[in-house]
Amino acid sequence: MTEQREQSPTVIDTQRRYIAGQLARQCSADMVQINHVTGVMQNLYSLRLDQNGVALPVGKTELARLGVMLYQTLYSGEPLKIVSATCPDYSYHQTQDGYVYDFQDVGDGEGLTGKTLLAHQRLFREALVSAGVPEEKIEYTMLVADVEADDGDIRASMEIEESEFKARIGRTRDKLATHLESPHRVGLLSSYVTSQDTELAHRLLSDIKEQRLVSIALGRGDLYRRWFRRGQGVGVENFTMQRTREDVLKYIAFGCAARRQGAIVLESTAPEITSLYNVGNDLPIVPLVQIKSKY
Repeated sequence: MTEQREQSPTVIDTQRRYIAGQLARQCSADMVQINHVTGVMQNLYSLRLDQNGVALPVGKTELARLGVMLYQTLYSGEPLKIVSATCPDYSYHQTQDGYVYDFQDVGDGEGLTGKTLLAHQRLFREALVSAGVPEEKIEYTMLVADVEADDGDIRASMEIEESEFKARIGRTRDKLATHLESPHRVGLLSSYVTSQDTELAHRLLSDIKEQRLVSIALGRGDLYRRWFRRGQGVGVENFTMQRTREDVLKYIAFGCAARRQGAIVLESTAPEITSLYNVGNDLPIVPLVQIKSKY
């Protein structure tokens, strides 16, 4: 079940004992170190990023994992890694409620999601520094989903050849990269997710109950109708379930990669999707930082 992600400035106080226990058990942290780490966390949460559209994790397991990652950065010299994935520059239009992807074309600009991530990753990084994390220890990576150019259904719906699709994605990556300086970077999703991650994702997908997949498919029905130009009917329902399974597999694989890398995931994807990043118990979980987007 997806944990509620409503922030509170007292959440660290509420879970301090559990976080402290995990720091002592996993990191052999002493009380001075525990107080330092939980103090940084309290500073971070007191900034009320939710008022600027960024929801920090509140579940105790995510909080404990975030605490361990902060300890490793503050005391073991490891970088605090943050990762996001963004889709190609699909066309969209504005509505009363925000923005809607209409998938009439794919361009080579920064993209709606890319622009959103650029703004909010800066906000999150600045908050971490204000909370007490050394700026030079933070590493942000944005990944453009070049794997979508390998998808025949997507190419057919966009009426574009694979080579041209990949070329546009490459230009999107280059434009996004102009906004980041080392050690922050923009890369491609295919270079981040390994075959090992995909193999594990296949096994984890088989453990997901059909009811959950149906629920996800129902929530993505309108998206798929706009994306793949399909109407209603039994054939469409079968296609929607097939697409859902394929896409869920990709989300799980990305989560496996982020977990293996030990990264915080900063995402604007719907919570029912981001919850897939932590499916299974094979790897340490990732703390999820959710952007409240209007699309």
